[in-house]
Amino acid sequence: MAGYEVGKRRSPSFPYAHRRRADIVGFVNGLPLMFCELKRPDRDLKRAYAENLSDYKDTVPHLLHFNAFVILGNGELAKMGSISADYDHFADWLKLDERDRRDEMLPMEALLRVVFDKRRFMDLFKNFILFADTANGPVKILAKNHQFLGVNRAVERKAGRSDRRCRNRRLGCGGQTVR
Repeated sequence: MAGYEVGKRRSPSFPYAHRRRADIVGFVNGLPLMFCELKRPDRDLKRAYAENLSDYKDTVPHLLHFNAFVILGNGELAKMGSISADYDHFADWLKLDERDRRDEMLPMEALLRVVFDKRRFMDLFKNFILFADTANGPVKILAKNHQFLGVNRAVERKAGRSDRRCRNRRLGCGGQTVR
């Protein structure tokens, strides 16, 4: 990956009338793909969505044109969703791996470990975003934690089986004919 940068309290320099200072913006090759709206621990995450994120959508929508993920957090709890998702579709990310216990770390810590790891970030970006046409227009759908973990585990298992079969020359490799 050429450029991966996370900026804190950055004021985007766009030639528009409204200026806002985002809490955290994650850039890949100069594109703002991740947007974090953070509140104090005593604040509800829904408030970050209803007040702040809505304000950013209205006043600086150009900052969100390339957005892949939106994170809402308050220091303890965190949810991730897409820029077009209603609050009800923002989800907790409680595990980094299916073998992890859910209570080993705070939800915000688990989510930040997912998105601030370059490999996981790019995996989410490349493989777990779906665009769908709805009656209200196009929407971006982001996979939830269990979907991300389940699909990756299935892919790993399939890749492991294919490698063994290739080495043993028994059943062929990845869809090729049996020898």
